[in-house]
Amino acid sequence: MKIGNASIDAVLDGEFALDRSIPYPGIDPDRWTGYESLLRDGTQVVNQLGGYLVRTDDHIALVDLGFGPTQVPTWTSGKFLDSLAALGVKPEDVTEVFLTHLHFDHIGWAAVNGDPVFPNATHRCHARDWEYFTGPDFEDNPMMFGPEAGLDQWPQDMLTRDKLGAIEHLLERWDGTAELAHGISVIEYPGHTPGTTAIKVTAQGESAMLIGDIAHHQAELVEPDFHFIVDMSPEESAASQSSLLVQLEQTGMPVAGAHFQDFQWGRVVRGGTGYAWAPIDAASA
Repeated sequence: MKIGNASIDAVLDGEFALDRSIPYPGIDPDRWTGYESLLRDGTQVVNQLGGYLVRTDDHIALVDLGFGPTQVPTWTSGKFLDSLAALGVKPEDVTEVFLTHLHFDHIGWAAVNGDPVFPNATHRCHARDWEYFTGPDFEDNPMMFGPEAGLDQWPQDMLTRDKLGAIEHLLERWDGTAELAHGISVIEYPGHTPGTTAIKVTAQGESAMLIGDIAHHQAELVEPDFHFIVDMSPEESAASQSSLLVQLEQTGMPVAGAHFQDFQWGRVVRGGTGYAWAPIDAASA
């Protein structure tokens, strides 16, 4: 995706897939009509794992760091650095890392074996997420991998506290909404986690939005009552989504989620009495 003279490329790490009824319980199957092309075999939600590479005149930035090299049943991962290399970027080239939130599948390549993977990059996250995920009451929960993974213990090499501790000396925290680097702004949309944030990229008068886990699937983005099961504060998440929807429809800016299948880009448009998803061919955009 080209935004003015900036580029945004997906960095694939892996994927996991699950029946739509698991992350979106209680939704009538008929409500998925119209979204079947965005499901595997018409029923499975495919969640890509990885992040986005944002290149501007001033920065080589990553937005989110995927799942990491750990192998977990029903999840595939480990491709992030190879995907980055295919884009012509080495870990030491990266100048900025923006973390939309601090769930395990967004910080997986923050550190490996206790060492930061991107040692020259300033790492940035929301202060409220840092406080929560490094706080004394936080514990990694193996059920976050889903019942089909069959895990009753969290993998030791994926401990959130260790991943974040390894990059603390590289980290800066934000609070609120601000431009943190030239052309790269953060806009808080709490609910999925306390500090869930969207990243807005602007160059030469054009903008695009990377929304992390504000919505995990396009249907969730445009259907306000499609609530994702692990949102920490469902009511706050719904309010954030509603606010985001208005902005996306009014501005017409391209948008991509952290987990949309094939990292698909699109726009939010008016559809009937509500909103609809309009895909974009990012390769030609």
